[in-house]
Amino acid sequence: MCWIDNVYVVAKSGSEAMTTIDLIGEQLSARWNLEWKPGSKQYMLPKGSPEFVGVEPADSSWEAVECMSVLGHLISDNGSIEADFESGLRAAWRAFFANPGSKLGKVAGLPRQCKLFSMCVVPAFGFLFGKWPPQKAYLKKIDEAQANMLGSMLDINKNMRGWTNICAGEGVRPTR
Repeated sequence: MCWIDNVYVVAKSGSEAMTTIDLIGEQLSARWNLEWKPGSKQYMLPKGSPEFVGVEPADSSWEAVECMSVLGHLISDNGSIEADFESGLRAAWRAFFANPGSKLGKVAGLPRQCKLFSMCVVPAFGFLFGKWPPQKAYLKKIDEAQANMLGSMLDINKNMRGWTNICAGEGVRPTR
């Protein structure tokens, strides 16, 4: 059995969207004997839009969701990028922990750790967060995440705020 999955419809009204989805499903089923993939039947309506209030699909197996993945982006019913941002931030941390330089500590030496960080982790930030226009609040969170990653590599904890100017031979010294 082959499945129907990742079908997206944008319409002017909820009933038009549901009718279109039903027609697509019927055509794919009749022509190629495809069925909807179990668990993939989801729909999302824009939050606060009066023409979509009370719209329910004829088929009760459809699940209403507030956020869904569309072509690699998490789309929210309120138009926010928060869910997509948080997903990207988790992926950036996974890239950091997968980076061998973040685990080698003093064995690799600071220059090698920083090189691995800039080669393996920093590009993940560009890829993951380059999907939407920059916003000040999100840029601040990205800066904080990168600072926390570097602090983790350099074994600096949050209680040492104000300590910077890391030098390979001198360790940590306060800025004045």
